[in-house]
Amino acid sequence: MNDGVAQWTDFFNKMFDEARRLIYERYKVEANGSGHPEVLAIRKAASSFPCPVRIAEIKVDLEKHKNMNVELRQVVRYDFSELGVTKGAIEYYGACMHAVL
Repeated sequence: MNDGVAQWTDFFNKMFDEARRLIYERYKVEANGSGHPEVLAIRKAASSFPCPVRIAEIKVDLEKHKNMNVELRQVVRYDFSELGVTKGAIEYYGACMHAVL
């Protein structure tokens, strides 16, 4: 695993753990695990975190785009249709593109 993938994997693992914690805290169920169907569905989705994430970094020409102050921007794609997939869940493409805007 390269450094970029390792760093992003660590970041998204922490992010999904915190999201799960907040969802469980906000959407309570009864002691026996029962609850409103919407709450149960939200908790089921959260229990399936993480989902596959793909990250590409785009270098922006700051001379051309004066409204931006950081050269490197991230495009992040979450694939919630594959909740619970952990093997190869983080794909990092690096700074491989340039903005053409």
